[in-house]
Amino acid sequence: MQTGIGRTGRWVAHEHETDAEPDILCLAKGLGGGMPIGACLAAPDVAAAFAVGDHGSTFGGGPVQCAAAVAVLDVIERDALVERAEHLGRQAQERLRGLDGTRVRGRGLLIGIDLGTPRAADVVAAACARGALVTTATPRVIRVTPPLVIAEEELQQGLSILEEVICETAAS
Repeated sequence: MQTGIGRTGRWVAHEHETDAEPDILCLAKGLGGGMPIGACLAAPDVAAAFAVGDHGSTFGGGPVQCAAAVAVLDVIERDALVERAEHLGRQAQERLRGLDGTRVRGRGLLIGIDLGTPRAADVVAAACARGALVTTATPRVIRVTPPLVIAEEELQQGLSILEEVICETAAS
């Protein structure tokens, strides 16, 4: 669920691994573009084990949600948002790697910044106060997950804020 659709620079994150082929793949938030929907995709041999009524879902497959999911997938494909996530993510990670005392990891627009010390909550609070929304992953790690449709200028502005607050909290 966390890796979303396209967020890592591939349609689904396992596509980064050449020999990884999931038996079951669960999709949710990114599929609906704000509409509540979930999907469970299974390999044919696994899917054959399911009979009608075996698997239910609160947000499974209503017609409005399914129409939203089709529209979301169409926009992601039409606007090459998967490739864009890979490109912007690579730029963001390269920029963030210049921060002393941190370690950056991730794929596409799913980025973690290990601060080296447990100050992630302080960084998140300061960044949010200045208009950059990030979250903590652990007490030492900040999670950066901008939307696939973020404007490049907005991403650069958010990264500038993040760089500032990381440097400020390291000094205090």
